[in-house]
Amino acid sequence: MSCSTSRPVRGFTLIELLTVIAIIGILAAIIIPTVGRVRESAKSAVCKSNLRQLGLAVQMYANERGFYPPAQATSNGPSGETGGQVWIQYLRPYLGATGTTDANSKGAKSAIAVCPSRLIEPPADQTLRITYSAHPRVMPDENAITDTSVKRLVRLGNIPRPTEVILMADGTQREDGGSNSTFYSITEVDQTTSSDAAADTPIATPGDSDPQSSAYLRYRHNGTLNVVFVDGHVGNFRKGDILRRHISIFY
Repeated sequence: MSCSTSRPVRGFTLIELLTVIAIIGILAAIIIPTVGRVRESAKSAVCKSNLRQLGLAVQMYANERGFYPPAQATSNGPSGETGGQVWIQYLRPYLGATGTTDANSKGAKSAIAVCPSRLIEPPADQTLRITYSAHPRVMPDENAITDTSVKRLVRLGNIPRPTEVILMADGTQREDGGSNSTFYSITEVDQTTSSDAAADTPIATPGDSDPQSSAYLRYRHNGTLNVVFVDGHVGNFRKGDILRRHISIFY
């Protein structure tokens, strides 16, 4: 007659359990930030694609009209555009958009004009949502144009150093859905830069991540800013890296 015995099942000791928990915590601490960075990198890539398309649309507009589009137009202004509208509405035909360009119509909205890393989601019924701002001397506001003003419409080919001068960049978008069509608060847009040393000086008002402060640049992508230059290529800057040569057209 035979008999069998079974060994008691050995459980985890407290030390082993704590070790496993610690390992899981370490892995989570490594993986979660990495996932966040990967997600933001994907959003930044979409943002750059948006800016590249906008830059191309501006070039197509300028090639057809002979001058760069205004940031905003006034009735009977030199551009001949409809007053009370902004640049995204003038660019719609060059972005393959259809429908109305009325500023009070949802049809005037374009996802290309909205950064996927925007900090605030405007109300769904907001008519125009723009999170990119244009250079105020390349694409000026017609309301500010006079016969003697440097803010006059800019003719194609009249921008010096198109590979260096920023055309559009991540800009203001506020909780109420408001935005700034240009980054006019940057003082260097009107400065005359007379030397290479001055041209390589960082701008004094680089901007920040505050979505409410008006007409500055925004660093929404892991502390960096996406831009499209006048020649159509896209780039990325950290705060403090934008120089006068990237802003001033009087150098």
